[in-house]
Amino acid sequence: MVLDSDLRMSLCRSLIMLRNKELLTSISILELFFKLFRCPDKKLREMLFQHIINDIKRTDALGYVAATLACCAVLPPSIACKGLDLGSQADGYVPSAPTMSNCTQA
Repeated sequence: MVLDSDLRMSLCRSLIMLRNKELLTSISILELFFKLFRCPDKKLREMLFQHIINDIKRTDALGYVAATLACCAVLPPSIACKGLDLGSQADGYVPSAPTMSNCTQA
């Protein structure tokens, strides 16, 4: 059974809202969203990508660098993260946002 595109978007938006209210953990939602990246729906993939980037930025800004690094563990094995410069918060360093150029297809 295949879900309608609008229904998929609504469900993902609801999950994002729950994540923003801290009712879901970052790792659990990122794991699901990386699986949904295989979906052929381009609008959904764009929304998921933006949420993933924003969630990692927010998590890093809060000082949870370990959680940010753990997200690489849920990436599909064919994708390898490289060059995610997280720096030290104590130095006043603001890391650059990871982009798709930080990940390479194996």
